[in-house]
Amino acid sequence: MDEIPSDLHQLLRDILTRDTDDSNAENNQELILCMQWVLFANVPLRPEELYFAVLAGIDTDAPYEWNDEEVDFDVIRRFILDASKGLADATRSEDLTVQFIHESVRDLLLKEHSLGQIWPHLRDDFQRQSYEALCQCCFSYMSLSFLTHFKNLEQGLKEKTQTVLDFDQPYDPRFPFLEHALSNVFQYKSLAGKQILDYETFVWKASPAANDNVDATSTLHVLADITNPAAIVCIYVSKEGKGALHIQPKGDPPRTLFILKPGGGALSHLAKLGDERVFAFILKNENLDVDAKDDEGRPPLFWATIYQYKAIVKLLLEAGADSRIDIDDRMLRRLAITGEGKQILSLLADATAKKKK
Repeated sequence: MDEIPSDLHQLLRDILTRDTDDSNAENNQELILCMQWVLFANVPLRPEELYFAVLAGIDTDAPYEWNDEEVDFDVIRRFILDASKGLADATRSEDLTVQFIHESVRDLLLKEHSLGQIWPHLRDDFQRQSYEALCQCCFSYMSLSFLTHFKNLEQGLKEKTQTVLDFDQPYDPRFPFLEHALSNVFQYKSLAGKQILDYETFVWKASPAANDNVDATSTLHVLADITNPAAIVCIYVSKEGKGALHIQPKGDPPRTLFILKPGGGALSHLAKLGDERVFAFILKNENLDVDAKDDEGRPPLFWATIYQYKAIVKLLLEAGADSRIDIDDRMLRRLAITGEGKQILSLLADATAKKKK
């Protein structure tokens, strides 16, 4: 490829326009999504990730759980080659990802707007439309895989009406696109300027507090049946406690599912989240140790105090949490100069005094 022929772009255009009539609508959609993912994904996708990302974008009934005995690497590679018309393929490096076969393909798509020339609806703001498509793929795959996860968990809860499951685990290899979807959906949503996405099965709404740069390397699930019909389902993904996503399954009994940074007790994570309604529900319906320490050796009351969530502090104290938490002098001074902090310190002092009587 050292000497690129002058008509290379014309050759690539001919490849793109081959069999693009309306009778090949699904193939066209596969081609567009494949190009959009290779162009705009935050990080290059592995072949199995791209395979399920494209399927999630074109068919809500498509398989989302990977059985590598039925769909092996050769099947996935052939799918990618067919979907991209041979313009993208898995790299031969140790870090196996999908890339364009030559940088000129990227130039053709971005600089000459070739897809917009073939499909007029892509002419206006192609990059924003692409991020919206990526976001839709993520949401679609998340909804399908979480629905299955709910059902699998419920099979083990037939005799329990209200249970919290708290466990650390790596991403399930059966759902190869889930890690990328969870880790990048907020940024794709932000880049697309998308606020609300409606689906036949789910209504998804991104929280205003959502962080554009979420990070999740493994998952912690806390599942609780909710009897309050006004409650919403929360999916929470962030290492800094800022990213949040809320979903309400239509026609299904409301539930709460949290996906959190691993390590530590469930209540400590919830205390950092600061959602009074969810925290109150968990305390009321679950028999949890309110003084349980996380992997940093801190109880939930410590986090509620330093984050200055007065409502959470009150709930914990009312539930019998030990008010004698270890807070250094610097943090005490910070709390003492804010109105909310002063009220929290007063609550802690009153609770400690009552226990001494």
